[in-house]
Amino acid sequence: YRREDDLNRMGNSAVKAENYEWTLRFYQELTQLFPQKPDYWINLALSYAFLNDKDKAVETAEKVKSFGGDYIKQADAFIQDVLAGKFKKD
Repeated sequence: YRREDDLNRMGNSAVKAENYEWTLRFYQELTQLFPQKPDYWINLALSYAFLNDKDKAVETAEKVKSFGGDYIKQADAFIQDVLAGKFKKD
């Protein structure tokens, strides 16, 4: 199951189901296996945010900035949203 396409598919399914405990697991695995892919880091940061782990969400968003360009602005905006509490699940 450690194939990229399988992990990504399962991660996307977990996102659609709003099961962020599982998205966290899948995207942790994907960032370890494919650290050069920013989308996996973004989804990992979102997982932390929806699980109300603001520190980890911000820490992960800081890693997203290392990809440069628009990722820096997007990560900064995300961090502001996390700190403002905009990712609380109902």
